[in-house]
Amino acid sequence: MTRLPVLAVAGAMLALWNLSAWAQDAPQDPQAVVFQQQCAVCHDNPATRAPSRTALKAMSPDFVVSALTDGIMKLQGSALSPAQRASLAEFLTGQKLGAQAPMAGRCQGTPKPFSLDGPAYNGWGANPENWRYQREPGIAAAQLDRLEVKWAFGFPGAVVTFGQPTIVGRRVFVGSQNGHVYSLDAAAGCYWWDFTASADVRTAVTVARIGARHVALFGDRRGHAYSVDVATGKTVWKVTPDDAPSVQITGAPALFEGRLYVPISVGDDSAAVEKRETTPLKGVY
Repeated sequence: MTRLPVLAVAGAMLALWNLSAWAQDAPQDPQAVVFQQQCAVCHDNPATRAPSRTALKAMSPDFVVSALTDGIMKLQGSALSPAQRASLAEFLTGQKLGAQAPMAGRCQGTPKPFSLDGPAYNGWGANPENWRYQREPGIAAAQLDRLEVKWAFGFPGAVVTFGQPTIVGRRVFVGSQNGHVYSLDAAAGCYWWDFTASADVRTAVTVARIGARHVALFGDRRGHAYSVDVATGKTVWKVTPDDAPSVQITGAPALFEGRLYVPISVGDDSAAVEKRETTPLKGVY
């Protein structure tokens, strides 16, 4: 009478072993293999600042390809072919390249002439001393509990934004993880232009009049510093202050007496995980 249960248990164990063996023998998705070999050391490691798989899935495949090709992940992406980068991006995001709808929310008509006059919070600290103090906020503390949302602006293909918005000339200038800098209408929340940088932009934007035009000054995480025409959103100049590997610009550039001071750093988590050596910086700019 005791043999039947023993045989039943043995049969169940055999069935489970067969299922386990089948799962191990089943072919893996090639992109899952690429991810494990090239990406998991950082993106599956909570100790790094790399986006998790969940965060990557919320991004656009075009942004992932851009990051692997000439963005912040260029070093890691250099081991992959263009086709592999594209397939990996689609695998991670669950979306097809080029399938994203055009961005909505562009302002209509002609903007008013830009001026630095009026209420503003320009750059990271609002003045060269970095006081971070607003002399004329236009609102009293007693009014805070009566504030309501007037508009909201979403950053396409991004899951986080670090850069502090700059408010000047009835505009809001802000960068994003998706590698874009936007010039928004402060009253309506629509955008007048959308500038594409070479990597994500974490710096605050400094707006200044230089010569005959107003420019927006900022940096990206590939170590590029930019000057962009405020009226058109077109590049005035783009430079790399230091060409050492893994150079980033995450601190806001500061303009003082006609000279732009750009803080630079080396901060490649993956290089640290893979025990790469970095080249010493050449100086301060």
